Amino acid sequence: MEEEIAQVQELFTVTQEELSETRMRKEEVENELIAYGKDLVSSFLLLHISGLLYCYVNSFIYFESLTNPGELDLNKTLTRILKIFWHLASTVM
Repeated sequence: MEEEIAQVQELFTVTQEELSETRMRKEEVENELIAYGKDLVSSFLLLHISGLLYCYVNSFIYFESLTNPGELDLNKTLTRILKIFWHLASTVM
């Protein structure tokens, strides 16, 4: 009888150790998923922001070419765009 009690206690101890290891692993996986989700969201936002900037620059250059058909100076146009973005960025921050 004592031998059976000892076996049950040993199994209980092993089960408790496995349970604590499983809980620790679960926390590690949850932390990894949270980090991956944050990376995914930041990549998604960066992609959309860069796409919007690309569309804005192209449309700005297009409208500049419509207003000044023969005098499109790309350096001046890009300088104006950068000044606008700099102003927007300084306003936001």
